[in-house]
Amino acid sequence: MVYKIIIIGANDKYNLEWFYQYNFIKYYNFQLIPILYNLYGYFYPNYNLFSRLYLARYNRKVSKIVEKTKPDITLIFKGVYLTEQTIYHIRKFCNLVIHYMTDEAEGNNFERSKKVSLLSDYVFTSMEKFIPLYKKLGINAKYLGYACEPDMHRKLPFNINDYRYFSCDICFIGTYRKEREYLLSKLKNYNLKIFGPGWFLRCKNKQLRRKIMGRSVKGHELAKAYNYSKISINIFKKIDALFGMKANMRVYEALGCGSFLLTDYANGIEDLFQVGKEIIIYNNDDLLEKIDYYLSNKKEREEIAIKGQEKVYKNYTYWHRINEILKTIKW
Repeated sequence: MVYKIIIIGANDKYNLEWFYQYNFIKYYNFQLIPILYNLYGYFYPNYNLFSRLYLARYNRKVSKIVEKTKPDITLIFKGVYLTEQTIYHIRKFCNLVIHYMTDEAEGNNFERSKKVSLLSDYVFTSMEKFIPLYKKLGINAKYLGYACEPDMHRKLPFNINDYRYFSCDICFIGTYRKEREYLLSKLKNYNLKIFGPGWFLRCKNKQLRRKIMGRSVKGHELAKAYNYSKISINIFKKIDALFGMKANMRVYEALGCGSFLLTDYANGIEDLFQVGKEIIIYNNDDLLEKIDYYLSNKKEREEIAIKGQEKVYKNYTYWHRINEILKTIKW
């Protein structure tokens, strides 16, 4: 028997929704029906007229497709853009509704998440600190972290052109934030490359600006950037580190690529990885010392990178995450 699953979320290649679709198609006997939106940035407070019209249209589209297909499972990613009326309509025609919420700590996301979560059979969250808040509302919530995809996040064969472009001692991939500029400015005299949106427009440090590659990298290009750097540095958003994300997507992806990961601390990261053996944690005071040490100790650096990759492949792939969901819902 082929079961039908609808995935509702953002239409962005190599995002969380994309990797779940990829793995459902590859490993599971589901008929996959994606209903994806294209204007994620508009679905936040202070909607303009255009975004309100698009949002209304999108909700009607979701309702019609669910009514027509009558799925066995509806998996909603970050459903803050769905109206309560749409959720009620989904429940009429679907046996099981799952809500996977991320970024509850951003703005009023948690308040916006509640309307979907209260009407869902199961709720998964990437932020452990919000689980008690969900459970106080009678919501069956469980922590579910991010993951890597071994078909993409892996060691790559050497390519001279990729080496010339991506090769560096230290690589950072991520959106511009003021605290990230402050930290990376300490590395302005190193062989550093920065990928991600917002850096050219907002970075004020002239020396650091020379390290900016001027574009984002995703998917296979992200893998190349991690493969050709000696050290991959991760800088958590402060609210993510505080509210129990434990590890962001970049942690899993860098380790999946076999990269040596140097990361700041996030609450609970030690629950996932052996600090000092699979990942190395820095703080503002010892960052330069640890970078100098691991740049000078190639063998130790590579041993830690291998153990980190082994850990994510063994425990934290999207295949593992989907299995965890299916086990939880007793499917």
